[in-house]
Amino acid sequence: MPLDMNYCLHLIRKLKILDKYPPEDTEVRLAEALATAPSIHFAEKFVDDWLRGHRKAPMPVDIYGATNAAHNLSKPSFSSFLVPLEPGEEPPGYKCDKCKDTGYVEVRAKAKPWDSKGEPYTGVRKCDHPPEHRGAAYGLL
Repeated sequence: MPLDMNYCLHLIRKLKILDKYPPEDTEVRLAEALATAPSIHFAEKFVDDWLRGHRKAPMPVDIYGATNAAHNLSKPSFSSFLVPLEPGEEPPGYKCDKCKDTGYVEVRAKAKPWDSKGEPYTGVRKCDHPPEHRGAAYGLL
C-alpha cells in the first residue's frame, strides 16, 4: 500500500537545501518514488540519511533502488544462477586454491585502517598461478 503522497511530498521538500533539487513541478516524481517505501519510518530514514550523506538531491532511480532493496526486489543473487547438484554429487574442485579459479585474490592492508568501522582495507590483485590453471576446473580456458 503506497504511503500518503502529501506526507511524502513534505519529506521530499526537506531535500530542497541540496544541489540539483528538481523544479517544483517535477518534485512530485520524487514523492511518487518515496511513496513506494515499505513504511513511513523507512521513508523518513531514507530522507534523513540522504541529507547526511549526499550533496546532490536524489533522482527517482535512487529512491526506487532503496525501496526495492527494502522490499527484497533487488537483483537475484548469484546462487540463483547455479545449477543444483544431484544428491550425493560433489561440487567440482578448484585447480587453484588461492583464487578458486577466478584469477584474483583478496589482499588486506597491513597498515592501521583509517575507516570508522575499524575494518582493514581490502582489495584484489591478479593471482600468480600458472595461466593454464585459470578456470580449468570449469572449462573456462
